[in-house]
Amino acid sequence: PRFRGAAPVARALQEGCSVSGVSLVFTVLKCDAGPVLEQQQMRIDPDIQAPELTEQMFRLGSQMLLRQLPGLLSGAVTARDAVLQDEAAASYASKVAKHEGLLDFRCSAAQCHNHVRAMAGWPGSRASLLVENKTTG
Repeated sequence: PRFRGAAPVARALQEGCSVSGVSLVFTVLKCDAGPVLEQQQMRIDPDIQAPELTEQMFRLGSQMLLRQLPGLLSGAVTARDAVLQDEAAASYASKVAKHEGLLDFRCSAAQCHNHVRAMAGWPGSRASLLVENKTTG
């Protein structure tokens, strides 16, 4: 997977990715780094938010697991049947922190849009505005 770690969906949306996917991997001691048994790509709707995309990806991942489980349980499918990942193509998708919900209006409209999509659910998005009343004299 390109985004490994605690928040791959949020980080993909935050970057404005138009395609993401689900990888069924064998567990190894390094985070999300095991050999890939199956991968499925999916297009990301430009307006979908993290909770809905996560739900779609869980459904897809469940279907993949149910398809592969019989072979895994019988021993017909093993880690030797999986494909090693390209470590150079991976990045770490760090956990989303509460302070990341704050919008920065110095960013472009597209970046703000992607930020709101990525932070939907938790921590949500918020902004601080200073309104000044300037009187002319």
